[in-house]
Amino acid sequence: MAPKTRGGKRAASPVTEEPPAKKLAKKLSAKKLRAMGPAEAAAAAAEAAAAEADAAEVAAVAAEAEAQAEAAAAVETALRAQAKAAAAAVAAVRAQAEAAAAAEVVVGAFEATVLDVVPAFQATAP
Repeated sequence: MAPKTRGGKRAASPVTEEPPAKKLAKKLSAKKLRAMGPAEAAAAAAEAAAAEADAAEVAAVAAEAEAQAEAAAAVETALRAQAKAAAAAVAAVRAQAEAAAAAEVVVGAFEATVLDVVPAFQATAP
C-alpha cells in the first residue's frame, strides 16, 4: 500500500521498471517464438543470453558490495573495541595518578608530623 501524503490521501504507487529478463520473457512467449523465423529466434536467444549475463554481472557486483560492507562492519567493530580498550587504559592511568596523589598527601602528612615530633622529643631528651 502506498504511503499517505500530507493531505491524508494515498499517493500513487511508484512505478517500478521490470528487470530486463522479465521483459524479455514477456516478449518471447512460446506462441511468439513459434511464429518467429529462425533468424529472429536466434536473435531472441542471443538477447536472452545477454540479459542473463547482465543479470549475473549485477548479482556479482551486489555480492562484492555486500562482502565489502561486511568487511567494513568488521573493521568498525574492531575499531570500537580498540577505542573501549584505550578508554579503559586511560581510566586505569587516571586511577593510578589519583592513588599516587593520595599517597603523596599521606607522605606529606607523615613528614610534617615527624618534623613536629622530633624536635619536641629532642628537647625533652637529657
